[in-house]
Amino acid sequence: MAAEKVLEDHLCVGQVVLVQAKSVHNPAVRFRSVIRGWHVGVRIILDRPGFGNIDPLHEGCACTVRFLNNGTACAFRTYLTNWLMMSNTRWCHVSWPETFEAISFRKHPRVPFSAPCTVRFNGTAAGGTLRDISAGGCGVLTNTAVEAGTQVTMDFSLPSGIAIRNLRSVVRNVRIVQAQTVAGCEFMPDQLPVQSEIILYINHALSRKPGGGAVTRRLLVIDSDPASSGQLCHA
Repeated sequence: MAAEKVLEDHLCVGQVVLVQAKSVHNPAVRFRSVIRGWHVGVRIILDRPGFGNIDPLHEGCACTVRFLNNGTACAFRTYLTNWLMMSNTRWCHVSWPETFEAISFRKHPRVPFSAPCTVRFNGTAAGGTLRDISAGGCGVLTNTAVEAGTQVTMDFSLPSGIAIRNLRSVVRNVRIVQAQTVAGCEFMPDQLPVQSEIILYINHALSRKPGGGAVTRRLLVIDSDPASSGQLCHA
């Protein structure tokens, strides 16, 4: 399916996106931007990032753009165009991509997951362990009592080493298991950076068979450089 027939259905002016660029100066430049417009088959217009006196980007710089739209995680690979020509403007151009990936996460499949975490609520910081995770929420085991309906923030790291910080969630259900609290938490919406990291990890985890054998993978981002592929695909 041609990119121009798929991508424009997912684009929206004002849409927040995450960009990871691979320049000759820095193989992993990450910044947040906003879609301001597009010309189908030619370019997409984004807010230009500010880097101060040292600009790590350049004309033709390869980059990956990721965003969430109506329950779909989207990504495409592209490159910067007209970078110097537009240096005095608030915008930048990326080329219209040849391919485009979109993966729905509406059903929120859960992935077994165990990692230490910190849960903060009502002025309390409690240690705990994540038991599983999905695009929409997670289960947390803790020794600290917490009630359903409580808003919490969580810190933890994905197996790839990606740090998730200040993830805002709501406790939806609570049960007691061997004197410990098991809290089912729902992630609050509009947390693009952390949601994107979690979704990419989940899709990678779901691409493997339970016994560890590989199956056909559904990856949003593919990068042949080992130094940056782990950051992009969280593998």
